Amino acid sequence: MKVYISSLVFALCVFSCVDLFAAVRVYMLPEVLISGNDVYVQDICKIEGHGALKYLNIAVQPGCYRDNLIDRVELKNFLKSCFNEDVTVFGNGTMISWELKHEIKKEIVTTCAVQRGDLVQVLVNTGNIKIRLTGRSLSDGAINDEIEIRLKSGKKIRCIITGHRQARKI
Repeated sequence: MKVYISSLVFALCVFSCVDLFAAVRVYMLPEVLISGNDVYVQDICKIEGHGALKYLNIAVQPGCYRDNLIDRVELKNFLKSCFNEDVTVFGNGTMISWELKHEIKKEIVTTCAVQRGDLVQVLVNTGNIKIRLTGRSLSDGAINDEIEIRLKSGKKIRCIITGHRQARKI
């Protein structure tokens, strides 16, 4: 009887320890800056516990963060759907910010049709008369932006950018 009780106590200790070590604990970060197109579990939280490695490289479904926030319930349900295991999630949620890629930044810079100090061809329409003047841009602008241009005479005029280093007087 004594052996039976001691083996039962030993078995309970072993099984309870297995549960403690098998549990996966997820600690959500308050804010993250994502540089790619996909959000991975390892980007938004720290994971501890036995079997935590299998969670790291999972891409989170875009529906979970379409509002740029992943809350605890969304993450817990998503992880449970991936492995059908219960995980313990700590934290209320993770706010996601997106970092612009270098190519996107370069594209934004190249869409600037006129930069400050550029010589700009200005088209002036007065009735049936069209005059082309040259002036210097006083600010940066993209197509359809309104900027000021200083003509060679020194006069400032308001123009709308119509193309690369081209504008039309308002």
